[in-house]
Amino acid sequence: EELESANEELTTVNEEMTNRNLELNRLNNDLINLQASANLAIVLLGRDLTIRRFGPQAEKQFDLRLADVGRPIGHIRHKLVLGDATSSPLDLEGLSAEVISGVRELGREVRDKSGRWYSLRLRPYLTLDNQVDGAVLVLVDIDTLKRSEHAVRESEARYRAMFESTNVGVSETDAETGRLLRVNEQFARIAGYSAAELVGKSFLELTHPDDLPGHWEGYSRLARGEVAFYEIEKRLVRPDATIVWVHVTVSLVRDAAGRPLRTVAITVDITERKRLEDELRQYGNDLAEADSRKNEFLAMLGHELRNPLSALAHGLDLLGKVPDDRARSEELRGMMVRQTTRIGALLDQLLDLARVISGEVELSKERIDLADVVRAAVETVRPLVETQKHQLTLSLPPDRSALMMGDAIRLTEVVEHLLRNAAKYTNEGGQIALTLESDKDEVRIIVRDSGVGMSAEFLPHVFELFTQAPRTLDRAKGGLGLGLPLVRRVVEMHQGKVKASSPGLGQGSEFIITLPRMLERLSQENLGAKPGSAEPGKIRPCRILVVDDEEDMAETFAELLEAAGHQTLAVNDGLAALAAFRTFDPEVVLLDLGLPEMDGYEVARRLREEHGHKKILLIAVTGYQNDAARLKQAGFDQHLIKPPDMRKLSTLLESWSNG
Repeated sequence: EELESANEELTTVNEEMTNRNLELNRLNNDLINLQASANLAIVLLGRDLTIRRFGPQAEKQFDLRLADVGRPIGHIRHKLVLGDATSSPLDLEGLSAEVISGVRELGREVRDKSGRWYSLRLRPYLTLDNQVDGAVLVLVDIDTLKRSEHAVRESEARYRAMFESTNVGVSETDAETGRLLRVNEQFARIAGYSAAELVGKSFLELTHPDDLPGHWEGYSRLARGEVAFYEIEKRLVRPDATIVWVHVTVSLVRDAAGRPLRTVAITVDITERKRLEDELRQYGNDLAEADSRKNEFLAMLGHELRNPLSALAHGLDLLGKVPDDRARSEELRGMMVRQTTRIGALLDQLLDLARVISGEVELSKERIDLADVVRAAVETVRPLVETQKHQLTLSLPPDRSALMMGDAIRLTEVVEHLLRNAAKYTNEGGQIALTLESDKDEVRIIVRDSGVGMSAEFLPHVFELFTQAPRTLDRAKGGLGLGLPLVRRVVEMHQGKVKASSPGLGQGSEFIITLPRMLERLSQENLGAKPGSAEPGKIRPCRILVVDDEEDMAETFAELLEAAGHQTLAVNDGLAALAAFRTFDPEVVLLDLGLPEMDGYEVARRLREEHGHKKILLIAVTGYQNDAARLKQAGFDQHLIKPPDMRKLSTLLESWSNG
C-alpha cells in the first residue's frame, strides 16, 4: 500500500513535471517567437553581467554566437558609439552595472560605424518576487525616424530662414479666432508694429473697415474649398492712422479631419504702386483734358484765321468790282491791311509761344527800369483802351527804384498781354489800373480791371496751354488764349512768378507779376533809352535779292520794297539765286529756307563761300521756327517770320546801312 501510494505520488509528480515542461517549452517558444517577430535586439544579462540569453536580432547587432552565453558583456566586441557630439565608444558593461545597482532604467541614442541610428534601452531584470536578477538590454533601429527628424529640422530651418529673411510679409492666423499666431519682421514693418505686439492681435484690428467685406468673401470661398487660395488688395491701418496698401495672398491649412486650422498670408506693400497708378490715372485724365483743350484750341484757331481770310477774300472780290472808286478802294485796302496784320499777330503769338516753351528763345538781359517797360506797353495798348472808352490809371514809383536785369522787349510784351486782356474782357467804359511798386528785394507789376472776372474753377488753369474761360458763340472777345501761358513762361525765364486772382464772375480780375529787383538806383542819364522810343532814321536805297519758291510772295514782296525806294530782283529757287547774285550783285538777300532742290541753308553757305569778301546782309525769311545755331552756322545775319514785319525789316536795313 505504501509502495502504491508512493507510485501514485510519483505518477502525479511526473505528470506535473511533464505539464511544467510543456508549459516551459511553450513559454520558451513564445519568447523566441516574440523576440524574432519584434525585430528588436534583446540581450538578457545576469547579475554578474554575463550574457544569459539573446535574440536573433541581437546576434546580428552585437555579433554574438551561442558560445557567448555565459560570457561577460564587457568581453563582447560591438560597433556602437554614443550618438552625441563626442562619438565615444559605448560602455555596455558600465551602463548595465549602473542599471542593476541603481534599479533604474537608462536610455541612450547610439550609432554604428556606418552611421545608422539606434535607441539603446537598459532596465533591471526583475523576478516574480520583485528581486533584481540582472539587466535587460534592448536595441531599437530608429535610423528612419532620425533621418525624418533631421529632414524636418532642416525644413524648419529653411522655412524659418525664408520666413524671417524674405522681403514680403508672412503671417499665420488662427482660422477660428482670426488672431495672429506668428509674423515675420517684414510684416511687422508693413503693419507698423513690432512682431511681439502683433502676436495675438486680430486681423480685424489691422484691416481698414471698408475692405473687410472683400476679405470675408475670399475667406469664405477658401473655407468652403471652392479655391485653393485667394488674393485681395486691401488697406492696413497703422498705429499712427496712416494707410498702407497691401496685396495679400491667403492659403488655408487644415487638420487631419479636414477642418480649417490656420491661414498663412503673404503680404506685399503696394503703397508706392498704388500711388503711381493714381498718378498715372491722373496723368491720363490730364492728357485727355489737354487733348480736349487742344481740339478746342484748333477749332478756335480755325475760326480766328477763317474770319480774316474771309474778309480778305471778300475784299479782293470787291476791289475788282470798284476799280474807279478810289475812296472805296482805300477803305477796302485798309480793311485788308488790318486783317493781314491780325493773321500775322496770331501766327506771331503761336510761334512766340512755341519758341519760349521749347527753350529756343534767349533773353537779351540788360539793366532796365521797369517803369520804362510799363510806359512803353501802355503807349502800345492805349489805342485799344481809348477805343473801348476805358479809364486807365497808371501808378509808378517817383524814383527810379524798379530796376532789374531783364529783356525789355519781352517784358514789354508781357505787360501788353495783360493790358490787352484787361481791355478786351472789360465792358466798355470800365476801369483798368496798372501799378508798379517795389520793396527791398522785389518789383511787382499789378494789373487790375473791373471786367468779367473768372470763376473759382477756372482760376487754377488760367495759365495752362490751350485753356480759355467758356465764351459764347459770338466770340466777341476773339484771341487764342495763348497770351497768359506766354506771360507765365517769359516771367519764369526772368526768375519771377505771376499770380491771377478774381472775386468771381462779373467782379473783375487781378494779375500780379513779381520779379527780382536790383539793389541800386540809377539816374535818368545812366539808363538806356526807353523800350520802343527810338525814332527810325532815313534808310538809303539798297539792291535787294528776294528768293522764295512762292512766285506771288516773291513778286509782291519785291514790289513793296521797290515802293520803299529799293532796287529789287525776285527769283524762285536756290540755283537761280546763286546765278542772280553774280549778275545783280545785291547788298541784301531775303532768303526763304524751304526751297526746292537746294534749301536756304545750302544757298546761304554757298553765298558766304563764294562771296565772303563782300559785305552782304543775309536775312532768313520763313514760316518755320528758327534754329538760331543752325542759322548762324549757315551764315545768316538775321531771321524774320512770314509774313515779314516791314517795320522790323526797315530797322534791320537802317542798322546795317549805319554799320
